[in-house]
Amino acid sequence: MCQDLHVAQRIFEQVQGRIPREFSPKSVLDYGCGTGGVLWAVMGHYDHVQQYMGVDNKNDLLSAARSLCSGFHMRTRWGQAPPKGFTYDIVISVDHLSTLSPSARRTALQKMWEASNGLFIVAEHGKRSFSAVNQAREFVLKKIRQQERLNEKRMRNGNEESLVFVPRIVAPCPHQSQCPMQTEKYGCHFGIRVPQIDFPLFSEQKEIKCSPRFGQNILGKFSYVAVWTGGHVSSS
Repeated sequence: MCQDLHVAQRIFEQVQGRIPREFSPKSVLDYGCGTGGVLWAVMGHYDHVQQYMGVDNKNDLLSAARSLCSGFHMRTRWGQAPPKGFTYDIVISVDHLSTLSPSARRTALQKMWEASNGLFIVAEHGKRSFSAVNQAREFVLKKIRQQERLNEKRMRNGNEESLVFVPRIVAPCPHQSQCPMQTEKYGCHFGIRVPQIDFPLFSEQKEIKCSPRFGQNILGKFSYVAVWTGGHVSSS
């Protein structure tokens, strides 16, 4: 939970200047929510969130999340699958896709994409988890190309009024191409300091060593991709 919170918090800070300033999310879908760390980051960064949907396939984690996040004055729902037909201002997955097979990742990414109506984020802990993030980036690039080709066709047919919004990758690198670091051993990742906790570490932190140089901090790594998919912008 602790590392999920800090990773999500860092990403929200990084994307803030790269999406519309008026973006004020009211709904969040947390795919692979674990014990709810992302919700704490959301509530610490955004002021007007009214609805949160936490999804995880492990009932024990959902039970812990309900308990740990019971103090928030907002509508929270927890389950093993997101409800169909709903969209969310933020769709985020932290440290979940790397636990799935490549085919299961594609299924999860498609569900997340269909539910996204604003900010779409995939992040993974550890420098060895870049492949899952890179698969998400490739998935997004394919969606972008599809939208671009659709617009080109409509332009050729003189249907400018029916052009659709083309999503764009906003972070960590705001270019719409393959990651230039994908051929490196560990791909693209970033460092983060997480306060050390006094009970056994969660699975994503087992290999992280606490260095005396950094006091009561655990040094971690994470990879991510953030995409602006459009949606409404509210200043209220």
